[in-house]
Amino acid sequence: MGGRGRWKRRKRRAAIRRLRNRLLLPVARVGLSLLSRLPLEGASRAGEAAGRLAFAMLGGVRRRTLRHLEMALGDRRPAPELEAAARGSFQLFAACAFEWIVLCRWGPERACGAMTGFPGRRHLEEALARGRGVIVVTAHFGLFELMPVFVIREVASGKVVGRRPSDRGFEEIVVERRLRMGVPTIPQQQPREILRVLRRGRIVGILPDQDVDKLPGIFVPFFGRPAYTPTGPATVSVATGAPLVPAFMLRVGPGRHRLYVYPEIPDPGGTKEERVRALTLGWTRVFEEVIAARPDHWAWMHERWATTPESLAERRARQLRKRLRKAQKPKHRGQA
Repeated sequence: MGGRGRWKRRKRRAAIRRLRNRLLLPVARVGLSLLSRLPLEGASRAGEAAGRLAFAMLGGVRRRTLRHLEMALGDRRPAPELEAAARGSFQLFAACAFEWIVLCRWGPERACGAMTGFPGRRHLEEALARGRGVIVVTAHFGLFELMPVFVIREVASGKVVGRRPSDRGFEEIVVERRLRMGVPTIPQQQPREILRVLRRGRIVGILPDQDVDKLPGIFVPFFGRPAYTPTGPATVSVATGAPLVPAFMLRVGPGRHRLYVYPEIPDPGGTKEERVRALTLGWTRVFEEVIAARPDHWAWMHERWATTPESLAERRARQLRKRLRKAQKPKHRGQA
C-alpha cells in the first residue's frame, strides 16, 4: 500500500503542476509582453523598485540572503555593508531580469548596444586560437544571460548549457528567448552535444556556481567553507583539451553592462582526478574573488552550502537501497 500511495501522490502532484502551467503560463506571457514594451532605462528602474519591494516583503529569503553574506563575508565587512549588499542583490537581480525582458524584444543586434566594454577579450581569442573550443564558466552574476549574445556576435558561435527547471512550461519561455537572441541551449542531459560544439572549435557557456547535488561534484573551499561544486566543466576540459575561461557581466548603470574575461585556468597536469580537482578549485577561486569585490551582483539567496558530505552520503545510500530493492523485485507476477 505504501508504494501505491506514493505513486498516487506523485501522480496527483504532477496533475497539479500541469494545471498550474496551463493557468499561469498564458498570464506570464502576457506580463512579459507588457514589460517588454517599457523603455530600457524605465524597465531597469522598475526592476530596482521591484527588488526593493521583494527585499521588504520576502522575510524568509531576506534572512537567508543575509545569513549567507554573514557566512561568507562577515569577517571582512561590517553588518551595514552586508545588509546593503543583500538589498543590492535583490535590486540588481530584478533590474537585470526586467532589462533582459526588454532586450529580448529588441533582438540581439540592438541588445548588444547595452554593452559598454569588453576587457580581457584577448584571453578568449587566444584560447579559441588553440582550436579545441572554449568552455566559458560564469556565475549567476549580473545580467549573465546577455553574455552569450554578445560573445556569439563579437567572437565566435557557441551554445550554453542549461539546467532543466522542474516547471517545463516556464523552461520553454527561457529557451525560446535565448534562441530568439541567437543562443541555443544544450540540456545538461546531452553531454555529447557539448563535446560536438567543442570539437568544432566553438564556445560552450556553463554556470557551475550553484549547489546541485544530482550532478557529479566535489567539495572545494568557497569563502572558507566546503561547497559541493560541479566537476562537469573541468571533466570536459580534461577530456577535450578545451581551456576553461572565467567571464563575468558587470552592471555599470541602468541598462548598461560590461563583460570582463579572465585568463584561462591553468591545467597543472597529473592524474585525471588531480587535474579535475585543480581546475575546479581554480575557477572557484576566481569566482570567489569577483563575488567578494561586488557582492551585490551575486544570487546570495541560493543555498550554496546546503549539501554536506553527510547529506550527500545519505542521499547516495538511499539511491543504492532503492536500486537494490528494484533489482530484487520479481519481474513477473508469477515469480516469487
